[in-house]
Amino acid sequence: MIMKAYGTYLQLGLHVLALLPLLWLLWQVGLLLNVQAHALTANPFQYVNQYTGDWAIRFLLLSLAITPLRRALKQNWLIRWRRPLGLYAFVYALLHLTNYLVLDHFFDWAVIWKDLVKRPAMMLGMVAFVLLLPLAITGDAEHEPTDFDDEDEGEGGGKKPR
Repeated sequence: MIMKAYGTYLQLGLHVLALLPLLWLLWQVGLLLNVQAHALTANPFQYVNQYTGDWAIRFLLLSLAITPLRRALKQNWLIRWRRPLGLYAFVYALLHLTNYLVLDHFFDWAVIWKDLVKRPAMMLGMVAFVLLLPLAITGDAEHEPTDFDDEDEGEGGGKKPR
């Protein structure tokens, strides 16, 4: 019972920490709209695009680091953090793409296409987003990870519990 409550508090903490960058950004946009001092620089669209892209990469790297960290520390409970971190990576990537398409270029496909041709890194970003999309859609909230370690395979390829 105590461990379940402790896990719930950790999950709540993860969600609060993951949403703090978005809340800060929304606060800065509110300051901008109220013509007050803000941190969005002279080109707020570019700043928002860079900011959301940076956080998307941070969350993606954190989610990818879970499995090696879990194996190195032999702490299987860490696997429960991989899915939410991956979903936050997708959310920030979606905000990044939306800002670029809607606010920065307002669906001007000719300009967007020129940008994609001129900067190959943008094409890589588009491919990365397309690869994240099915992962975000097929994430199963009902599925609880097991305490099996992917390296422990018994005879016949089955996994055996620790």
